[in-house]
Amino acid sequence: MGVYMSNKILFINGSPRRNGNTSIGVQWVQEGAISKGATVDLINLASMKNVGNGCIGCRRCQKSEEYRCFINDDISKAVYGMTNYHVIVFAMPLFFGTVPAQMKGFMDRMYSHIKIKNGHSANPKFENKAFVMLATAGAENSNGLLFLEEYIKDFALEFKTRLYSFIIPSCNADPNVLLEKFNVREQAREFGEKLASIGVINV
Repeated sequence: MGVYMSNKILFINGSPRRNGNTSIGVQWVQEGAISKGATVDLINLASMKNVGNGCIGCRRCQKSEEYRCFINDDISKAVYGMTNYHVIVFAMPLFFGTVPAQMKGFMDRMYSHIKIKNGHSANPKFENKAFVMLATAGAENSNGLLFLEEYIKDFALEFKTRLYSFIIPSCNADPNVLLEKFNVREQAREFGEKLASIGVINV
């Protein structure tokens, strides 16, 4: 029987813009989570060392008993360390109706946590964890955001994790506009508080 403790939350910012709308959303959700005792860590994919253009299909991860991507770069280390967290937040803007390249490259590298040798199975360390989609978009709450949520939901199912979502539509290209939306900030903080209290077994 595991011990329930304060959640450890990993925020993965997949936006190519360092201080854009997605970063603001991440900050607000973090504020709520921290206020309820959660421990949070943040990685910005745009600033991480990424050898090549993502997964190269070498399949070394499938030939090993380890759940590790064997490309030697920052992304590999981050992917390997994901299971040290209870909650994993995939934060991203909507690009052409789907996942931006930075985040897609990271997610592809998570193939190292899947084994297909004797049937399809995910790293058991993902059991009882939660995935979160935090998405921003310039448009209204359109089909693009709904399609993105369905895509991430299917992705979460690969790892047998639950999925929670927080969507911020109608984001102006100027992030200062979002900063003035105090109601959205309050909603984001409340969502962060919820993430801090999700019942997951201590890793």
